[in-house]
Amino acid sequence: MARPDEREKHLGWIEVQLRLDHPKFPSLQIIADSHYGSFNNVACVEIWGVRDRCRMEKIQEQAKGLLRDLGYEVGYLSGLDTYELYVERPESAHEKIEFLRSLNTALAESRKPDDAS
Repeated sequence: MARPDEREKHLGWIEVQLRLDHPKFPSLQIIADSHYGSFNNVACVEIWGVRDRCRMEKIQEQAKGLLRDLGYEVGYLSGLDTYELYVERPESAHEKIEFLRSLNTALAESRKPDDAS
């Protein structure tokens, strides 16, 4: 059974976490592209709303790291076309809390050691 495409939701979770981690950038947004045909890859991640290039690059690396922690490959695959992913964003403060809770739960699950039987 194929895994559902949850990248847009996961990008939203990560964006909320980045805003929490970097409160000086309240307009921070993630923009991402994907390759056609693959749900386990994010081709490109950009950070908007941060004018300081050095800080933007650090936040971008944090976003890529969180995506990798969630099990995604991050980077362009040569010769494949891409399209923009639409980031799911919370509509309320309650939903922001749910996004953070979901991200933390998913990260904890991904970091558990595999049971070798």
